[in-house]
Amino acid sequence: MNKEKNGTNWHTIATKSLLFYGDDLTTIKSELNSEINTATGLSVDASEQTYLNSAIDAAETVYASSTVTFDEIDAAITTLKIAEKYAKGGFSSATLSTPVLTDFVVNGDFASFTNDWPNGGWYTTAGVGNHGQMTEADKFAWENYSWGNEKLSGKMYYRMTEIPNGAYSVSIDGFSRTAASTYIYANKERVYLTSSETYETVVIPVIVKNNMLEIGEYSGKIDWMKIMNVKVSYTGDPLASYKNTIKNLIETGEGLDVTGIPASVASAMTSVIDTYKPVYTSYTEEDECTAAISALQPAIEKAQAYIKAKSTIDKINTLLSNTNLYTSSAYTTFYTYVSKFTNAEYTVEEANSLEGVVFGTGWRTTAAIDDFLISAWDVNARDWSTYHVNTWSTTGDSGNPNFVTPCIEYWIGDAETLGDKVMTATLPDFVPGAEYKVTATICLGVNTGVDASTSPTGVTLQLNEGDAVSVCTGSRIAETRFYEGTFEANGMIGLDGKLNVKINVAGTNASWITFRNVSYEMTADAAAPTSEEIAALNSAISAAEKYSLGFETGEYAPYNNVEGLTALATAQDVIANHTDSKLSVTSATTALTSATWNANATEVECVYNGNFALGQGSAAANIQQYGWTRTNAWGQFRNDLSGSTTGYYNQPGSLQYGNAGVYTMPLKANTVYNLTFQYASWEDGSNNGMTVSVLNAEDGMAAMAFDAYATKYTNGLTTQSLVFVTGATGNYVLTLANGGNTVITGVSITKAASQTLEFADNDALPSYAPGTYPSVKVARSIKAGKNTLVLPFSMTEELVKATFGNNAKVYTVSKYDNDNITFASQTTINANEPCILVSEEAVSELNLTNVAVAAATANPTKEGTSVKMIGSYAASTEIAADANNYVVSGNELWLVEGSAVTMKGTRAYIQIEVSGTAPSRLTWSFDEVDATAIDEIVNGQSVNGQSIYNLNGQQLNSLQRGINIVGGKKVFVK
Repeated sequence: MNKEKNGTNWHTIATKSLLFYGDDLTTIKSELNSEINTATGLSVDASEQTYLNSAIDAAETVYASSTVTFDEIDAAITTLKIAEKYAKGGFSSATLSTPVLTDFVVNGDFASFTNDWPNGGWYTTAGVGNHGQMTEADKFAWENYSWGNEKLSGKMYYRMTEIPNGAYSVSIDGFSRTAASTYIYANKERVYLTSSETYETVVIPVIVKNNMLEIGEYSGKIDWMKIMNVKVSYTGDPLASYKNTIKNLIETGEGLDVTGIPASVASAMTSVIDTYKPVYTSYTEEDECTAAISALQPAIEKAQAYIKAKSTIDKINTLLSNTNLYTSSAYTTFYTYVSKFTNAEYTVEEANSLEGVVFGTGWRTTAAIDDFLISAWDVNARDWSTYHVNTWSTTGDSGNPNFVTPCIEYWIGDAETLGDKVMTATLPDFVPGAEYKVTATICLGVNTGVDASTSPTGVTLQLNEGDAVSVCTGSRIAETRFYEGTFEANGMIGLDGKLNVKINVAGTNASWITFRNVSYEMTADAAAPTSEEIAALNSAISAAEKYSLGFETGEYAPYNNVEGLTALATAQDVIANHTDSKLSVTSATTALTSATWNANATEVECVYNGNFALGQGSAAANIQQYGWTRTNAWGQFRNDLSGSTTGYYNQPGSLQYGNAGVYTMPLKANTVYNLTFQYASWEDGSNNGMTVSVLNAEDGMAAMAFDAYATKYTNGLTTQSLVFVTGATGNYVLTLANGGNTVITGVSITKAASQTLEFADNDALPSYAPGTYPSVKVARSIKAGKNTLVLPFSMTEELVKATFGNNAKVYTVSKYDNDNITFASQTTINANEPCILVSEEAVSELNLTNVAVAAATANPTKEGTSVKMIGSYAASTEIAADANNYVVSGNELWLVEGSAVTMKGTRAYIQIEVSGTAPSRLTWSFDEVDATAIDEIVNGQSVNGQSIYNLNGQQLNSLQRGINIVGGKKVFVK
């Protein structure tokens, strides 16, 4: 590689070639020997000889080594050439007043290295857009740049090694778009740039102690920086340089105007200057000088930084005095910058960077002013597509010399016409009925395709629903296409208590709109209502409250009266908080008296916004304003569900309805309701199930779990529908709990058209929740005699007799022994427990009232000794053959043999445990003999017309010897 010694480092040049030095380094060692001879033969002053001799000795050591490498020889040659150059430069004669300028910095004006990087000995750590170019008349500069949100953060530097120790002066012309976060440095010494987008010459005195000097420019998150005219001069005696530095620091500090900066900062600097000013000329030791500099420099730098920061604070205060259209939270954040300045809490770097942090100066820079100015407006501070905060263009930019930043801008292109748009700023918590005025300075630029003398059209300023005022009548700025003026609009605060400022664009000929200094002020207090008006509102509230309490009278249902309930809540709030506003009172009265209240008829929808259609498209929409609450931290309205439906994406937690504001569910007592909902997983395979309840305290539908549904919400939804029954009267709360990320929609609760829970004989059980139902129908025919029966509810002894006859009997399986099954007598039918019902009479169907229906058990079973009775609620159940299964037929117990048989619901079959072959038929007996419980001894045949049974439950034509059952009593005949 062809390389050039530059007195500092090796550097790559644009022209590259490859040279062969030989396998044994003979060629390059010869070059080193030649350089040693050249250096040895130099005639220099004795004061320069020491540094030169040191370099010669080191080179001779390298030359004599038998294991030397190419790089070691190359470095020795470089060191010698540098030493020769310095020796001939006459360093011993350098002073502060007559410095020695050598070519320490190769190409310090960057003229030789354009549009390529790294150049010479220059390097960057930012790595964005580095190149040299002509930036001033006939002058080149080296620059780093970036556009948009990609900001530079790093340094551009030049590093010199093997230079004589001593005092130096570094001079650099620096430029930065955001000067506040950029500084020029030399080793550890630094000077912040003090202006934006203007070259300034920075001179830094520095002491080199280890033969190394690094100079450059540091930038922190900016988008453009440049340096040129870089010079390094040797100034000789370090002590003299130190004293000159102290002198310059003291003079700089004494020359600062500290008016308006915190007193603590100014006094700290003054105190240090007073300490060192009287004695610095007498210092004879380096340590004395460096101690003085270490004390003076930070105090003076902090004062300089605060002086600079004060201009930013002044701009903040001016801005705050010109506008008040911002949210309170944005103001609190923004005013923190003033507070920290006042309390002297900024570091030097923070104070220096304050302008860039707060106001920014780069194109679309991220600055605090963006969030502050835009806080009340309907645009994101980082959305710079067309409507944004402009902090970059300054006076004279964009062809508009009068309009200054920061401002809010709507722009699309000079030759294009702006589309129709309403730009709105909203602030809450104003007194309804109060009158306000809004003032704004607005500049319009007509389309470049329009004659510049043509006035702008199609833009108005409006406050709430007040008159829209044209802002197209501003004065033309010189001979440009821009028109500027300050405009006012008036309006009244509505019932929502919000102040809305709108800039309406419709059919304009403008391509550019900017506005600033937007402020509002009250022009007239809201008129106070009369006592008669307040009385009328109270009367309307009293009349409406009986509807909202409709569940107590059973006459009205608030859940179907959103209009009335909303009007009532507003009216109650007006009475409590805004009785000083005539508009609030009269408007609330009108809304309440004109509201419609719907009677609680069949199929009334109890849930408002059950498909979550309200709130779609608004990321900030609060679910509670539509009657819902959630227990988790975050959720989201969705409009992309399967089938183009809407819904709500809920993180693990629960959604609740019935406990938010006016959206209550005062359901009627002992009433059957239909509940329907749909859900799906957020992602395929998530397997998210649901647990649902509808409760008033402990009454209603207790929590029920529903199967997991693993399909993604965009691919399908599962629908659940069931009936439930309420308990006591009161407000009920629906809870839909999900363990994983789930999308929910189609939530509905309506009063069931039929208040009877029906169990069909030829169908599966209905989907229901356990509870006490006002009416239950079982479409199951019961024959006179023996029947198998299983029900999901219990029947008391009295109910059994009332339904199946006074002599009806209930038996449960007890034991199996010797081909006989014994059944034990009981007085009740128990829920989900199969039994034998001996009915006194045939019953076509069961119609019961106030029945506590339990959850149906799958395959309800009653077990005895070596025997079990198995019931089913399915429409059809297959009973396997040759599996010790028995069915009742013709009052006999028959084995299912050969092929399976089917059984309808609410019935049961018997299964025995037997070793060997099961008999084809079993006998059965009913264990209820109690010798001490014979009710009567009869010697004749008279039974008073009552049916007669033996102990096996078989009906007899007449009394037989032994025990007979007559009228439900045991009768013994001799």
